[in-house]
Amino acid sequence: MKGENKGNYQRFGQIVKRQRRKIRCTKFCLGVVCLSAFCLKAQPSGVISVPTAAELRQGAKIEAQSSQADLVEVRDKLYNARLSKLFKSITADVGAVYTNGVLFTWEQKRPIYGAAARSDSLVSAGNFLGANVSGGALVHERPIIGYETISSKHILVLNFRTGVASGEQLTFRAMQVGITNFAETTIELWDCGTPFIPPPPTPEEIAVAKAKKEQSAMLAAAKAYQGQSNAVLWLQPQATNGSASAQGSLGWHYLNGLGCESNRELGIYWLKKAADQGDFEASNNLTHLKP
Repeated sequence: MKGENKGNYQRFGQIVKRQRRKIRCTKFCLGVVCLSAFCLKAQPSGVISVPTAAELRQGAKIEAQSSQADLVEVRDKLYNARLSKLFKSITADVGAVYTNGVLFTWEQKRPIYGAAARSDSLVSAGNFLGANVSGGALVHERPIIGYETISSKHILVLNFRTGVASGEQLTFRAMQVGITNFAETTIELWDCGTPFIPPPPTPEEIAVAKAKKEQSAMLAAAKAYQGQSNAVLWLQPQATNGSASAQGSLGWHYLNGLGCESNRELGIYWLKKAADQGDFEASNNLTHLKP
């Protein structure tokens, strides 16, 4: 009896060990999945390289799927104002308009939340799909009922669009380029950038583009000629065997030098052979031949 109990205890201990190993393995896998998700989430998005205008003139390409309207130059460097993280979205009030920039009053605000609403559906306490659950009722996110100002400062924005008036509240994108002294006060200096205008091609670039175009035309002509040559090789036995359509087509190839050397005599010969068999197109081509 004692031996039997001992065997049962050993089997039970082995089962417990296996379950513990499974739990440790599951925890490890969950940790790997969570870490992978965090790394993917942490990757920056919308960031592009910032080539200079000189690099663009040398043929560098901007690796961003955006229209040219998003490209601006700030201090001789090119940026994508919509995707670059250096550019911030700013909502501010126009203070004054100057020839070299626009003075804004930028107030940073935070939301004021109202009372939270409860639903009639009862669930257990905890967290349910991102919403807080307390006291057996699902509590929705609190509504925003207003905003309070937490800071206010003046900024000078360069290269801002024209046609703005004092007192307007505008939303725009700009990047901070430094600080400046304004009315005996140090304020932040921001820049919206100037629209990017591609520089005119240099004579060397024009020559290279022309050479590439001529080379492409030559390759296309060679490819077309090779195709016509293959057609002539295929048509010759068909025409010899009496095919009227092949004879008319082969005659047209010889007349115009398509895939072969131009040979008027052979062209007329094969066109007449096709016309004698009632080929209308061959007869029409013979009629329009110049003497």
